[in-house]
Amino acid sequence: MNILILGINYAPEMVGIGPYTAGTAQFLAQAGHSVTVVASKPYYPQWKGAKEYRTPGVLRTEKARGRVHRVPLYVPNKSSGLRRLIHHACFTTLAVPEMLRAAHFKKLLIGAEGGRTVEFSNLVNIDHIRPLPGPSVYREHWGITTPHVVLYSGNFGHKQGLEIIPQAARMLADRDDLTFVICGNGALKDRREAEASGLSNVKFFDLQSADKLNEFLGLATGHLLPQIVNTAYLVLLSKVASMRASGGPVLAIAVLGTGGAHELDGCGCCVPPGAAAVLPRSLVALLDDEHTRDGYRKIARVKAERRWGRNQILAKLATEMAGKFASPVSLHGRQAD
Repeated sequence: MNILILGINYAPEMVGIGPYTAGTAQFLAQAGHSVTVVASKPYYPQWKGAKEYRTPGVLRTEKARGRVHRVPLYVPNKSSGLRRLIHHACFTTLAVPEMLRAAHFKKLLIGAEGGRTVEFSNLVNIDHIRPLPGPSVYREHWGITTPHVVLYSGNFGHKQGLEIIPQAARMLADRDDLTFVICGNGALKDRREAEASGLSNVKFFDLQSADKLNEFLGLATGHLLPQIVNTAYLVLLSKVASMRASGGPVLAIAVLGTGGAHELDGCGCCVPPGAAAVLPRSLVALLDDEHTRDGYRKIARVKAERRWGRNQILAKLATEMAGKFASPVSLHGRQAD
């Protein structure tokens, strides 16, 4: 099949939806399909255009059975609701003509009609991400000697609500068995570092490369997944798939009874949004109960293998697409990302 993928984020972005979109495209190309991707030039999570992609106009690259068209993009240096709208409107304005151009010349299948959509979940390479047999190499690399590590990795933006981590670290500063490791980049990183000033139990680092992801995830006694109130009603983020595959318990900010909270059944626990004082107590309960942690680890890995394995999900996707899109479909307007 000829397949076109439209999405604002793509590789080499290391967090967010970009790695998943790239993994899907690469899998489909390796399976023999002709794949074209229309995306923006990389900017996330730094919210700054990558230097090597700052060429004018559309950047088009091609490899065997795969093409990537990267359109220019307005990237606001300070986030606001209006700037984000302009950001996405800019992508739509430039990406849609490029998508139509690719569809015209390559005769790609684009759009969807009723009954001809295919839905698939987030995914993880369960062969590459798996529980470590021993201590992570990051312990020695970063000089971490405490028995427990609570890990966050991702964007430093507004919706993540990361201010809750320095607050929890300050409330647990008397524990000498715990280190908070916060990795990532983004607009609010300097603010979060300032909030943790003077705390010896908090370490900040940049995002780590994908080839070290398994060792990185294996550093954690538990993974933190904070979100602000307005986003905590949504399903859990894509990074949960990798957390599960690594066998790490997850402590998430999520509203009980929602789909996101349900995803953690048996392999983690939830803290209600806006309840900053509850997070330290929940962390202590998790860290001090090895039996519960071991149970979470086992269930997390089993769930990852059964539901989130990349090869199984994408093989099913390819089969369903072949059945539903055997003939061309008409183009309908769709949200860019």
